[in-house]
Amino acid sequence: MRQLMLATVFMLSAATAQAADDGPPAYSPDPPIQTIPAGDDKIETVSKGKPAPFSGQLYSSATALRWANWLVQYRTRLVQDVGRERELCTTEVTHQQELRDIEAERNRKVEESLKDGIKRSEQRNVSLQDQINDPSFFRSMEFGLILGVTATVVGVVAIAIAVN
Repeated sequence: MRQLMLATVFMLSAATAQAADDGPPAYSPDPPIQTIPAGDDKIETVSKGKPAPFSGQLYSSATALRWANWLVQYRTRLVQDVGRERELCTTEVTHQQELRDIEAERNRKVEESLKDGIKRSEQRNVSLQDQINDPSFFRSMEFGLILGVTATVVGVVAIAIAVN
């Protein structure tokens, strides 16, 4: 039992020393993780039946190892989760950029089409206005009057000749 507790203390101190040597994980959040409450860890070997040297919680060796392993695993998991979230955010930003580019291209084509339609409409309006302002001779009022008078005269002469 004593050897198991010594092994536990050794593993905990080795894990703590290794974590201290490694420094912070690859990603450190803006506000750094604080030690609350501040101070050094107290690790004492206690035998069954002896009084505890301080008040607090007493962990079995297996529990202490489990908690130390959880801390190591959560540090690793934090780095992995942050990396995955960064990748997801990068993918989302790239996707939004692509959508914006597609929408901009679509809007450019619609704008070109509308401008082309307006240009054709204005050209047709100018052409029709020119026809109204300066009609061809055959469409003018004078041509219609001359044609009407001429047709009447020809009709009268033809009737006069037919009557004689």
